[in-house]
Amino acid sequence: MVRLPNIGPVTAVKIYRFRETHGHFRNVEDIKKVEGIGPAIFAGIKYYIKVR
Repeated sequence: MVRLPNIGPVTAVKIYRFRETHGHFRNVEDIKKVEGIGPAIFAGIKYYIKVR
């Protein structure tokens, strides 16, 4: 299990479902396409995210 600051269970499910539908994120900024992740939350989690 991976935890990100300011990401609760509801948003975590949204991230999971987004990836199921759209595949892996191509760049870190793509996570902002998930409903509920705006500029403030992104600023707090971007350093914890890596994409390949």
